[in-house]
Amino acid sequence: HMWVAIGLIAMALGRNAWYNRGAWNLYPNLYIVLIAESALARKSTSLKMGIDPFQQALPEIEGLGQKFTPEALVGVLAEMCRDENKRAEAYIHASEMSVLLGRSTLDDSLLKLLTDLWDCPGLHTYQTRGRGKEVMRDVCINMLAASTPDWLRNSIPQESLEGGFFSRLILVQRPSTGEKNPFPEDTMNVKTQEAVENIKHDLQMINTQVHGDFEWDMDAKKAYANWYCHYNEPETAVSFMRGYYGRKGDFVLKLAMISSANFSNEIGRAH
Repeated sequence: HMWVAIGLIAMALGRNAWYNRGAWNLYPNLYIVLIAESALARKSTSLKMGIDPFQQALPEIEGLGQKFTPEALVGVLAEMCRDENKRAEAYIHASEMSVLLGRSTLDDSLLKLLTDLWDCPGLHTYQTRGRGKEVMRDVCINMLAASTPDWLRNSIPQESLEGGFFSRLILVQRPSTGEKNPFPEDTMNVKTQEAVENIKHDLQMINTQVHGDFEWDMDAKKAYANWYCHYNEPETAVSFMRGYYGRKGDFVLKLAMISSANFSNEIGRAH
C-alpha cells in the first residue's frame, strides 16, 4: 500500500516538478512493480485501491490499460502533443505484467520503448510503419504494475535483466502474511471513507500546486553526498544488479521529491 501511494504522488506530480541536475532535469516518475505469488498478497487489490481514487481525483491524466503495442503507446502520446497545451504524460496500470508485456523474450520492442521513455525526454521520435515518424514532446510515463516472481524471472530478456529496463524498475516484494480477512467490507468505516476523500483532495493539490524546481535543504544535501560517496557502490553488486545500483542515486532523489510533495505544497525542500 505504501508503494502504491508513492506511485500515486509520482503520477500527480508528472513533469510539473523536477530537480535540476545541471545538464538535465530529473523528474519524479517511477516504474513500480508489486511482486508476489498469485492471490497470496492481493497485489491487484492494492493497485485498485490506489488507482480508483486517483482516476476520480485527476481524470484528465491519461491512463493506459493492460495491453498495448509500442505503436499504440506512441500513437496515444503523439496524439496528445497535437494540442500545443498538452504534454505526453500518462500512467500505465497493469495488474498483470504478463498481459502488458507478453513474452518479452520473443519481442522486446515495448521494453526498449519504455526504457527510453523512463528518462522523460523533452522530445522523442518513433518511426511507425503506418503513420511514419511520430513526435512526442515533454514525455512523462509512470507505471504501477504487478507480477509473479516466476513470470518476471522467465519472461524478461537477459540483456534487460543486466541493465536497461530491469534497472529502472522498483520491485516491491511482499510474501504472504498468513492473515485472512473474510469480510474486508467491514473495515470500510466512516474514517476510512474520509481518508479516501482526503487522498483525492491531496492528489489534486499536489497536481495543481506543486510546480517548479526542487532545491536542497543543506543538511539533506550533506547526507545524500555522504551516502553517495561512501555507501552506494554499484561495482560491488552482482552483475545483473549493477545497473539498478548505478541508478539508485536517481531513485533516492525521486523519492525525496515525492516525500517533500507529500508534506508540503511549497517547492523548495528535498529531505
